Amino acid sequence: MPSGFMRINLAASSRRGPEVFSRFLSRMESEPFALEPYFLTSLVEQLHDEEDALAPIRTWIEESLKTTITELDYFTSSGGNAAVNWYNKKFEAAHPNITVKRQVVPYANLITKVLQEASAGDLPNIVMLDNPNVPEVAATGQLKPLDGLPGFTTSGYIPGATSECTYQGKQYCYPIGTNTIGLFYNKAMFAAKHLSPPATWAQLQSDAKALTSGHTYGIAFDATSDEQSTWQLEPFFWSQGGNLAKVNTPAFTNSLQLWVNMVKDGSASKSVLQWGQDPDLTQQFLHQTAAMIEDGPWIFPELNAAGWKYNQQYGIVKIPTQTAGGTVVAPLRSETQCWRVVPWVGVYYFGSWESRFR
Repeated sequence: MPSGFMRINLAASSRRGPEVFSRFLSRMESEPFALEPYFLTSLVEQLHDEEDALAPIRTWIEESLKTTITELDYFTSSGGNAAVNWYNKKFEAAHPNITVKRQVVPYANLITKVLQEASAGDLPNIVMLDNPNVPEVAATGQLKPLDGLPGFTTSGYIPGATSECTYQGKQYCYPIGTNTIGLFYNKAMFAAKHLSPPATWAQLQSDAKALTSGHTYGIAFDATSDEQSTWQLEPFFWSQGGNLAKVNTPAFTNSLQLWVNMVKDGSASKSVLQWGQDPDLTQQFLHQTAAMIEDGPWIFPELNAAGWKYNQQYGIVKIPTQTAGGTVVAPLRSETQCWRVVPWVGVYYFGSWESRFR
C-alpha cells in the first residue's frame, strides 16, 4: 500500500535530518497518487505518533493543496456585489487552502464574454449564468456535467428550477435563486393622491398619469433591446393567453401598446428604452423619480440599504391584468452556477458538497 510504504520511509528519513527528509518528500511529490485524498488521509493517520514527520507533512499538504478558484458573475449592483464579496470571504475562511478570484461584468456583456472565453477554452472555473443561456454555453463542451459526482443531489429544488440547468439530459448547474417580477409602488405618493394599487391595465394607466408630476414619472419599466424587456412584458401578454412563439397576436400587440401609450402620454419616460431593471429602475424608484416600477426581489438589498422597508415606504402587488379578476401568469427566472472542466479538487461554491473533478 503506497501510504504504508511512504510512512515508513518518511519516518526514517525524518530521523536522518531535514535534508534527507526534504529529498524524500520531493521524490514523493512526483508520484501520481501523492495528492489523492485517500492517500493523504491514510498518511496522516499512520504518522500520528511520528511527530518529527507529522508536522512538516501537514504543512506540505496544506501548501500543496492551495489553489485558486476563478469565478465570473454579473452582480454589479451594490447589494448583490456586497453579498458575493461577503460570501467569498466566508468561503475562504472555511477553506483556508482555497482563494477565490472574482471577476464581475455587466449583465449586458456577460454572455458575449462567456462564449468568447469558452471558444478559447479559457472559461473561469465557476460561471454565473442566466438560465436561458445555459444550453448555449453547455453546447460548447466547456462545462462540467454534475451528474454522478459524489454528493450530487437535486433534493430540495423544485423541478422547474433544476430543469433549467439541464442540457441533453445532463445537469450542468445549480440554481442559486429563483425569482419573478411584480409592481413596486411608493406608498406615500399613492396616499397623497388617494390611490389604491392598480389591478387592471386601465387602473395602471390612470394611476401612472395621476402620479406624474414635476420630475416624477408615474411608472418606469425596462424597455431595453434585450431579454430583460421581454421578461418584463411577458406577464402582460401571457396573462392574455399569448406566447413567445406568436408575437403577431393581439395578446402581444395590446401589451406592447399599453407601454407605448404610457410613454406617449408622459406617464413613463422615453428613457425606459435605456433603463435596465437594476440598478437603473431601482435608482429611479429610490430617488422618487418613478412612483411605480416593474422589478423583482433582486432589488431588496438596495432598498434595505437605503432604509426603505416593505409596507412602509413601498408596497408590492401583482402585475395588473387587462380586465378585473384576471389571472396573472408571470415568468420564473433563475441565476445559475456552472462549472467548467477542471482537473483539481473542486468545492461546491454556493452550497455544501465537495467532490474531486476528475
